[in-house]
Amino acid sequence: MKKFLILIFCFFLITTTFVQSKETKQKLFENFKKDFQKKYNLEEEKYRMKIFEENVKRIKEHNSRSETYKLGINEMSDLSAEEKREKYLLPMRRVVQEKKTHLKSTVPDSWDWRKNNSVTPVKDEGDCGSCWAFGTTGCVEGCVAKASGKLVSLSEQQLVDCDHTCFGCSGGLASKAFQWIIQNKGICSEAAYPYVAVQQTCKPCTVSASITSATQSAVQNEEALKENCYNFGPISVSFYVMDDFFNYKSGVYYNSKCPSDSTNYAALIVGYGYDSSSSLDYWILKNSWGTSWGISGYAWIARNKGGMCGIATDAWYLEGCQSL
Repeated sequence: MKKFLILIFCFFLITTTFVQSKETKQKLFENFKKDFQKKYNLEEEKYRMKIFEENVKRIKEHNSRSETYKLGINEMSDLSAEEKREKYLLPMRRVVQEKKTHLKSTVPDSWDWRKNNSVTPVKDEGDCGSCWAFGTTGCVEGCVAKASGKLVSLSEQQLVDCDHTCFGCSGGLASKAFQWIIQNKGICSEAAYPYVAVQQTCKPCTVSASITSATQSAVQNEEALKENCYNFGPISVSFYVMDDFFNYKSGVYYNSKCPSDSTNYAALIVGYGYDSSSSLDYWILKNSWGTSWGISGYAWIARNKGGMCGIATDAWYLEGCQSL
């Protein structure tokens, strides 16, 4: 009889735990839908909830380990890894490891262009694969602000629509976008040419800023990248996004499996620093996935760790920037 009662009690505990777990998952998903204004039909809701639960499981497993960074739920948490790659990433590029000299200069140990009125608020590329355009405008915005003291949000949409050396919502390169801006004799403001997250017919507008030259930072040289960031302003970079990066929430991102010679995404470095809790140097990366992602739209990427995720393989800084 005693054994029977114990079995009944154990069954009750297991059943109760299962029901509570199911209720917790359902509540978490309902909160997610509310927070990010997600709406599905009945069939899609089942599919999205399953993906959401799998993503949450991976997030919890990662956060249970002793890592230098944490993952978290964000607007992408109802997308599969394949969907996120297709929606946000560029075709993978392997970068030739060129050697390039640079003039060494003395720079501070930490720097943040956000504190110097040279970085616009975090933007969101939406369903358009236009990270290259956001990396480009952020670099121009910072350079112009540094030169003129005027911080103006510039138009990614103009690049998506008008720069036919790139491929609109299907990807592009900041290096080509910079050359287009030079040949176009400038780029328009966000206000004059608003972002709509789809490629449209190119429209005329009055340019608000111009540049005269774009220079690639020494490949795989993080010391040069640090000096160029301090001396010239925010830097347009390409790097490699691993699946867990989509769920990045805080801390210094250090993934030993991330390649150092390949890229599939573009963003903006706005500074650098040191994290005492992890004993790691880091880059301050401005992303274009909205403020619900990462540290209010930013990430700390490990610095001086062999070029983490190819962060120093295709970086560009600007000169001759003007506000028009």
